[in-house]
Amino acid sequence: MPTALALSFALGVVTWTLLEYLLHRFVFHEKRLGPWMARDHLRHHAKVDWFVPLTTKLALAAVILSLLTLGASFVG
Repeated sequence: MPTALALSFALGVVTWTLLEYLLHRFVFHEKRLGPWMARDHLRHHAKVDWFVPLTTKLALAAVILSLLTLGASFVG
């Protein structure tokens, strides 16, 4: 059982890292984003220590979690 838990954790870390990279590369670098996301993304590249406000992170996390939950409901 601990091996399965460790494997699940490792798979989750790898999956999240890959998802984060793909979102950053293929979504946030596109010019079709809304003005607030494009502005935040440009700040991310312009200033190393700048972070997106917590409210924006929570809103984006809620959308992503909803989409992942919806997708998982079709798989399982």
